[in-house]
Amino acid sequence: MNVDPKRRLFDSLPSVDPAAHLAHMTAFAHGFVIGRKRDRWVHLLGLGAEEDSHKLREDLDKRKFRQVDSVARVPPTKGVGVYHNFDSIAKWVDARTAFTFSPRDAILSLVPGKLAIYFFHEGEFWLCESK
Repeated sequence: MNVDPKRRLFDSLPSVDPAAHLAHMTAFAHGFVIGRKRDRWVHLLGLGAEEDSHKLREDLDKRKFRQVDSVARVPPTKGVGVYHNFDSIAKWVDARTAFTFSPRDAILSLVPGKLAIYFFHEGEFWLCESK
């Protein structure tokens, strides 16, 4: 049986422990989701919420994100971040590798609540930055 190379790569990455995952996703919601929707997304991101993943883009704070076309447009960071793809165990991933998994709905939290990438299933990449 042939396994998709992207899936094999994803499966080989280290899993994020639940506490770190929750901390990153909570910080993402507080840093980048509009105020009245934050509590809902804190809850949904902690659960996975695959069926609602496409709704996240509309709830992002437009003042804190911009579309980018490649990993080259992402500010350099040291190390890896939490990659949450709404349907699997979160993984520790660097930005370059995260771009290989798209297009699909996903979040790569690089600096909790300060720097993230939101991957939208239509092939869009959104850089989320908060001061």
